[in-house]
Amino acid sequence: MMKLTKTLFDGLPGISKFDLQYLHNDPIFQKYQSFSSDLNGIKEAILEKKSNYKNRKSFIHAIKIQHKDIQHSAVIQSIRDLEQDNCYSVTSAHQPCLFGGPAFFIYKISSTINLASKLNTEFPEHKFVPIFYLGCEDHDFEEINHLNLFNNKIVWTKDAKGACGRLSNEGLEEVKNTILSLFENQPEKKALIEKLLTPPIEEHNYKLAMRSFIYSLFA
Repeated sequence: MMKLTKTLFDGLPGISKFDLQYLHNDPIFQKYQSFSSDLNGIKEAILEKKSNYKNRKSFIHAIKIQHKDIQHSAVIQSIRDLEQDNCYSVTSAHQPCLFGGPAFFIYKISSTINLASKLNTEFPEHKFVPIFYLGCEDHDFEEINHLNLFNNKIVWTKDAKGACGRLSNEGLEEVKNTILSLFENQPEKKALIEKLLTPPIEEHNYKLAMRSFIYSLFA
């Protein structure tokens, strides 16, 4: 049986004073944010969006075009939910770091999903859908072309120019093989990782590869 130990956020190592100030709604942030970072603030945000949001149809049109080839049932249902006037999104974003890159990439998506789930419980009269915006317009290839695994820096090497999302997937097969080589003595894990990475690499470009990778993880 796994033992669960809960720790106050304030007691975690590496948390900055700035983050703690935001968590505790320090007055210093009031002039920079429209709503407080708690359930009361979210309730106020719902009321604000309910009376002022005019772009739902345009948004749904765009997101349906982006997802016309997606088969994940949960994603399809989320888009249907977003068409309803009582549905709101919990949104975060990040650059398309190579197969997730830093752990923060994965934590950010997990936290967005978790918050949407919590809000669906707290405000049952509304619906909440997690949305992750993949910043594929990013031009800084050196920032997104690597990941660290077991103290090994794995780099996607290619001559890259322009928006990262438009790059071909040439060279990603070598990245996958390098990752798999770290699991030679763990055949079950190796098979799982190969199943996770192969479909994204077969996509048309890096933008679609990363979308496929994320949906494979989170559906």
